Amino acid sequence: MKTRFEKNLRITGDLMLYCHHRGGKDISSNIVELKDKIKYTVTAFPVDMDEEKLEELTVRLNAPRQLEIEHDYWELMGESKDFSELMLIGTLCDEANIEYKDSVLTITLLRYD
Repeated sequence: MKTRFEKNLRITGDLMLYCHHRGGKDISSNIVELKDKIKYTVTAFPVDMDEEKLEELTVRLNAPRQLEIEHDYWELMGESKDFSELMLIGTLCDEANIEYKDSVLTITLLRYD
């Protein structure tokens, strides 16, 4: 079982890797641990996104959280070489907000305790 900090790093690391593969050269991440939730924010510039890629990202990150099999998902993360892990991240978080404007991609995820 991974520690809470390792889980946080894994989520932001995979989001940063996605942004890098989409052309991001200036990528930052932020993890804020609040009383009852964790907020992850990754911002990248310049990112090459079209409507199709933006919709795919939104769908994957908004996959419903699945608490009953969450332990198995932590073990799977890091195994894939494509971006199917984004759906895994979606199933580990409760809310996702994706903003894209002027080649700046901002992904904000919330994970409730």
